[in-house]
Amino acid sequence: ETAGYLTHIFTDKTGTLTNGKMTVANVITGDSEIYESFDDINEILKKDITIGAGVNNDATISGEGKAIGSNDTDRALLTYLAVENGVTIDKSIIASSEPFDSRVKYASVTMPNGVKYLKGAPDIIMKGCLSYIDKDGNKKLISDTIMANLKETWNTQTERAMRVIAIVKECGEERTFVALISIRDDVRKDVKDSVNKMLNAGVKVTMVTGDVLATARAIAREAGLITKSTDICITHEELAKMSDEELIKALPNLKVVARAVPSDKERLVQASKSIGEVVGMTGDGVNDAAALHKADVGFAMGSGTEVAKEAGDIIILNDSLTSIADAIMYGRTMSKSVKKFIIFQLTVNVSTVFTAVLGPILGWTEVFTIVQILWLNMIMDTLAAIAFGQE
Repeated sequence: ETAGYLTHIFTDKTGTLTNGKMTVANVITGDSEIYESFDDINEILKKDITIGAGVNNDATISGEGKAIGSNDTDRALLTYLAVENGVTIDKSIIASSEPFDSRVKYASVTMPNGVKYLKGAPDIIMKGCLSYIDKDGNKKLISDTIMANLKETWNTQTERAMRVIAIVKECGEERTFVALISIRDDVRKDVKDSVNKMLNAGVKVTMVTGDVLATARAIAREAGLITKSTDICITHEELAKMSDEELIKALPNLKVVARAVPSDKERLVQASKSIGEVVGMTGDGVNDAAALHKADVGFAMGSGTEVAKEAGDIIILNDSLTSIADAIMYGRTMSKSVKKFIIFQLTVNVSTVFTAVLGPILGWTEVFTIVQILWLNMIMDTLAAIAFGQE
């Protein structure tokens, strides 16, 4: 029922606005060469990419030959390397590993010789790269021109609504750029219509994602979230600098929060509720549990963790925003049916009481007999009210 009164939805991107089926589109080397086929890449680069993206990966290949576990990005990378290109992934060659941390935006593995491979957000782990490996496998110094060209190529991919992952290797204090990997996750075909329905119904929709701002903005525009010049898109860093008053002022036009961390979701819920909004929040991970619990309606994804499902109020089995729109519609239908039920009952009973009181004043000795009133209440009222309630 509460879903029927929602006025603001904060939604994840992957699997909710998009299909949730991430696939590797291409690999970009340090000299901005774009490779559609893994076979065309130099063997030295292949080895580094295999360790940086395949070994440095928490997903595994099942007995059926599918990537399982971890997250969508890891599964997409492992599918690309091991399933599509037949690369052998030997995790026994590493000395230690650190799983992905949303605070630092990367995962890493360390080899026995001390070389560390990082996989994560380009804007984070590419900082401090002094060298790169060119398309021929040679290590060269990164010039300002090379870095500028690389960033331009990366921006082009993000503007095409792709998630871009960087692979970097670290030896001592020196970082060497290995490659960028572009991952595509297409927007669901039914999402734009669902977003329009929700906006027309007075429900504001904001996307909260870990993607970079350019990718997030491209997805939001494709999904129909961004339609006006006044629409606001911000990053976690910008959100952190905003006061509560500034955030509250921005909420009506806030469409995208990029590079978000779990604590951002909690703050968004609290700010919205403080101005009387009825808030819905989607989530699938352990870190989303607090925000799901604090929201008026927590939508847990069917593919998410058990912790998220326990914290949520409604489980969306197919993870789609369209199902959330349906939940709001069902909630509003229920509320309207209850109102019809109550209005009908009040109308009939007030009319009966009013007539029974007014009758003697006008000289009518008995307008309704007790049996007639019982008949109205038990037969006519009950059946008609049930019909309204079941509509």
